[in-house]
Amino acid sequence: MPTLDNPENAAFVEAFKAKTGRIPSEYAVQGYDSARALVEKVKSGATDRAALAAALPKVAFTGPRGELRIDPATNNVVQPIHVYENVAGPDGLTQKVLATLPAEADPVNGCEMPVATN
Repeated sequence: MPTLDNPENAAFVEAFKAKTGRIPSEYAVQGYDSARALVEKVKSGATDRAALAAALPKVAFTGPRGELRIDPATNNVVQPIHVYENVAGPDGLTQKVLATLPAEADPVNGCEMPVATN
């Protein structure tokens, strides 16, 4: 979301525009967060499937959308939720942030992620 006002987002938007020639969408930042989570798991020393799965709940970083962590009970992302509307901007559609809701973990629903065996 190019309109979020924080240093991490400003750096992300600048790098994305330099590489692609366009502003990033909300999907681009979701892709960034996913890749960054994988990088953080590998940086922790995880080298195989089981170690990557074990490292997932320990992932936490500040990304373009704010503080991000993985809930160990659900393996879901926990980060602020930005409510926005799409509006016309100088480079095409962009987002106008209407509200930011605090990060909140989803309730555990009884599902468990299977542990990888290899």
